[in-house]
Amino acid sequence: MGRGKRVRKNNYCKKRPQHWKKANNEDDDKRGQDFIASTVNAGNFKMEAYYAAQGLHHESFASEGERKTNTTFEEWNEERLKWRKCLGEGLPASFRFCQCNQVISNAMKEEMHQQLKQFLKQAKEWKPPVAEDASAEPKDGADDDKTKTRASGRKYAPIVYEPLEDKDLQLTDIPFCPHGYQMAVDRVLIRKHPALKPLHQWLVERTECGHVTRQETVSMIPPIVLLNHQQQSTTTDSTPTKGDVILDMCAAPGSKTSQLLEGLASNVTEVDATNSNTGLLVANDVNPSRAHMLTHQLKRILHHFPVALVTAAPAQTFPSSTGPGGRLFDKILADVPCSGDGTSRKNIHVWKTWSLVGAHALHKLQLDIAWKGVATLLKTGGYMCYSTCSLNPVEDEAVVSELLRKSEGNLELVDIAHLLGDFKTRPGISTWKVMSEPGSRREMRNRDNKRNAKMQQRRKEYEENQAAKDDSKSDEAAPAEEENKSELPSSEPAESQNADGDVEMADEPMVGNEVEEDVKRSTGQIFEPTSMDDDYLMNLATESAGLAYFKTMSDVPPELTGRIRPSVFPPSPEEATKFHLQRCIRVLAHDNNTGGFFVALLKKVGPIGAQDRRDVKRERLAKEAAEAGEEAGGEEWADEPDAKRARIDEGVAATDADEEEEISPDDNGDASGGGNPGERGKRNPKFDLAFVPLSDDLLDPLIKYYGLGGPGFRKDVFMARAGSENKTICYIAPAIKDLFDHKMDIQKRVNVIATGLKAFVRNSTLRDGEITHRLAQEAAHFLVPFMSDKRKFSVSLTDFEVCLGIVSAAPGSEAATATPQEEEKEEGTESAEKKGKSKNSNPMNMMKIDRFSPEFAARARALEEGGFIVVLEGFEERHDEKMVLVMWRCRGDHVNTLVAAVELESFRSKLLVLKKGLNDDGKAGSQGLL
Repeated sequence: MGRGKRVRKNNYCKKRPQHWKKANNEDDDKRGQDFIASTVNAGNFKMEAYYAAQGLHHESFASEGERKTNTTFEEWNEERLKWRKCLGEGLPASFRFCQCNQVISNAMKEEMHQQLKQFLKQAKEWKPPVAEDASAEPKDGADDDKTKTRASGRKYAPIVYEPLEDKDLQLTDIPFCPHGYQMAVDRVLIRKHPALKPLHQWLVERTECGHVTRQETVSMIPPIVLLNHQQQSTTTDSTPTKGDVILDMCAAPGSKTSQLLEGLASNVTEVDATNSNTGLLVANDVNPSRAHMLTHQLKRILHHFPVALVTAAPAQTFPSSTGPGGRLFDKILADVPCSGDGTSRKNIHVWKTWSLVGAHALHKLQLDIAWKGVATLLKTGGYMCYSTCSLNPVEDEAVVSELLRKSEGNLELVDIAHLLGDFKTRPGISTWKVMSEPGSRREMRNRDNKRNAKMQQRRKEYEENQAAKDDSKSDEAAPAEEENKSELPSSEPAESQNADGDVEMADEPMVGNEVEEDVKRSTGQIFEPTSMDDDYLMNLATESAGLAYFKTMSDVPPELTGRIRPSVFPPSPEEATKFHLQRCIRVLAHDNNTGGFFVALLKKVGPIGAQDRRDVKRERLAKEAAEAGEEAGGEEWADEPDAKRARIDEGVAATDADEEEEISPDDNGDASGGGNPGERGKRNPKFDLAFVPLSDDLLDPLIKYYGLGGPGFRKDVFMARAGSENKTICYIAPAIKDLFDHKMDIQKRVNVIATGLKAFVRNSTLRDGEITHRLAQEAAHFLVPFMSDKRKFSVSLTDFEVCLGIVSAAPGSEAATATPQEEEKEEGTESAEKKGKSKNSNPMNMMKIDRFSPEFAARARALEEGGFIVVLEGFEERHDEKMVLVMWRCRGDHVNTLVAAVELESFRSKLLVLKKGLNDDGKAGSQGLL
């Protein structure tokens, strides 16, 4: 038998440690604060000159917090240095407690706040370990006190952490976000400093539970603005209108999206079992991988409020009429992709590689996304929040100006600065200077390569070697020198012949003074102006920094018209008076010790696109039909031209015909009916599998076994992924299910990544074979209201704690009165059972029923093998607080808790607060967890 074709494989496993060693052998400060500060101190002449010319430093905040104009150069320069110094400091860590009372109660928030202060107190009392006697000589093969040995065998000097000062342990309340906090240290120090290790571990655990969201301070602004826009003063709660349909067009990684979902949930005082009229959130991102990451971020809130739909589609082509019943969105968040120069405090790469090319390249995409939102997706009377983490007016006010210009008066800016309380913000600007690098991208890339530090070092080494060879070698070694010279970058201009045979000189590499002059236009040159005069600053930006200034579009050369568009220029004085761009807000890093940010809130006061005209027509017909006592419908396309209406009707007819067919997996297991967003009915294998309804043969036995039914129960909300062989049955919120049932099924127009909660999971351990699925913890609290007492019963607080592993046995149980010999035997059995447990399994694993109270034991022993649910006494009608556990009646005399370890920790935290508010009789108080 032949050996077959041998394929050579690169051993990346061996190469990866080499890169790791190289990175870790560098100075430790390179990945720390010292490296950031040194990089910023080295300067970025072009970026600093550009923003100085834009007037970034013309205003400052006085000590009283009032904004003032800098009239002298000393004041102007002091403001500039404050901004520059702040960029060289690490970004302070910030986080917030979940705003949804169904996830954590107000009592829990207060308890967590006390725990937070206790951790900071412990950090203040921390002392570094006492060093060993320095005079003692290290043993053979051992490290001395000043060096450590890495896995690679190389020695390095470990970082010695000093005790933290009081200013490092300050905890500041974020003015506009209730239970939002900003620390004085950055996230790197929290992760690495020994004194803050307990705090870091606590934050990680609480984040996994969904109680805490680690989020930048400025990142919290857009959801607050979008949800609180109707308030006339600063409020402590996000209060969207009940039943709002919200779209997040560029949602990943998901911190703002989770904040929006919490705002929807906090508006609902009590989530009923049917989730009716609770609103809806559509979270979209163009990248499916990032959309999956977004799903993980939302899972912590979805367990209590599963009205979010995660999709993957280009925001600028997101299909319209995707809201429930074909309606448009009430609110839209457009946190568009940007150059991100406001994030340089946490991403120093932005400072090092800053360029205006990226801002101009992103301007069209930002404008397309924002215009799609306000013109096609937003209903008349709705609001859209536009935000970026950039301070460049090309990405900020220029986009907003063009939106207002194109809307012809049907959009207006809303004043939002008062919503942020004492948080310092600056108004938007109405005039700015349009500049850009003069060359093409290829020329800029070649110029960057020539001034690359590695290339300059190689050139320097080569020239030194050449000089040494010239001094030591004779003329006979000249051929060898020529050979070596051809292998390395040459400092001499190369010759070539053109078509006529004439000798031409190639572009000379940039060496010596030319390189030094070019470096001035990037990093490595400190910007030190001597005047605040506008002409002087413009001269620095154009002459010294090498930027080209264009006053109007006619000044743009033909080779740059593809990069610089007419929409990037500032509005005329007449337009500026109507646009009110000062209603936008800008956040500078040094004003609040945060990152840079830009936010604008737009209200749609009149119809803009064809969809608006259809909605107006539909509302008018509905009103007329209601007055006439008839049912509205039918003429939703009446305002469209005949030709366009015919095409739309054909598309709708095709969609309806597709829905009449039974949905089942095709040969490839894909029944999503995907395709491009505008090509409904065409399959796209790249789309994730769609959610499809389940057969009665599968659902009816489950409904009968678990006793599901009653008023409000809907069997159609249980769906599964096509091609998944029904391994997981999901509970889909009725609002999203109605969205799927609409004739413009969103699953046929975009890639639906995730929605709903796990309700049932396939289980083949049942011996009778009556059912094939067991209950899942995620959606248990939505099934409890419709379950009979057949496989559900209430338990006392002590039994609930036994299920969670908080106590080993309930008082009065058989195990509580067991002899020492019996307890020792039982502990040995449980130790063996703990072996091989999974990461997300209950650490208690199987528990003997004799650990529970006699009442619990009698109910559990009466059950046949299979899943059942226990509800904490006092919470039978308070399903939104999710004090329910999915259990498993095992073979023999055992039960098991089918809850993930992360959620177990959440239950323990809730019970800790609950027990502090117990009544004298030991039952939950009237306020419970709320």
